[in-house]
Amino acid sequence: MHEFRVTKYNPQFRTPRGTYSRSEWTSRSDIGRVYEGVELTLAEYQRVEDAYLGAAAAFLSEAQVAQVTVCGLELALIDYPPVAEGEQLTIEQLREALRGVLREEFWCRFEADNAFVHVGYDYRRAAALPQGPSCC
Repeated sequence: MHEFRVTKYNPQFRTPRGTYSRSEWTSRSDIGRVYEGVELTLAEYQRVEDAYLGAAAAFLSEAQVAQVTVCGLELALIDYPPVAEGEQLTIEQLREALRGVLREEFWCRFEADNAFVHVGYDYRRAAALPQGPSCC
């Protein structure tokens, strides 16, 4: 089994116990705030967000996954998410739905028979992994 983890956090700043030692942004709501002397701009946020979307799509493409199922849908900031529990999404549709998850508008997992994409709550991870049967 292969596991791919994506993180924007530089491993050089992890302590031997795995704690991250720098103050960095964790959310779209941090745009305009200063971290380690650098302001998070909309352009930088979008660059990182687009890199996460591209990585997820590339992992799924490599695993030959054409569509994923929305599982475990939870509402956060919006009343009507652009996806529904059990809905099948193409990889292109996944990119836009994943954007909403990264922006903390709602949360869900995206699963297929042989892979999945799960996102942590603060840009800690996004992964596409071979796995067993889908949850839905």
